[in-house]
Amino acid sequence: MTAYEQIDAHPLTEHQRSIIGLVIIGNIAEFFDMFLVGFVVSLLISAWHLTGFEAGSILAASGLGTVIGSILWGRLSDRFGRKHAFT
Repeated sequence: MTAYEQIDAHPLTEHQRSIIGLVIIGNIAEFFDMFLVGFVVSLLISAWHLTGFEAGSILAASGLGTVIGSILWGRLSDRFGRKHAFT
């Protein structure tokens, strides 16, 4: 029996299910944030008379901030524990 077959032979525990649920909630929160920034920028284009470059710069900065934040929070969670960093 291979390692994959051994893993598939056992059902998930309640703890594993709760971890999967927390990860899904975390991803939904992160993607909602990115969706919200894109929605607001699309509304502000006409109100603020933004050019395509300016709107793109705002969206790019939002994406770059997500990457930088994930690196920083990842290092903090490695240092102090994922539970503390997530809460």
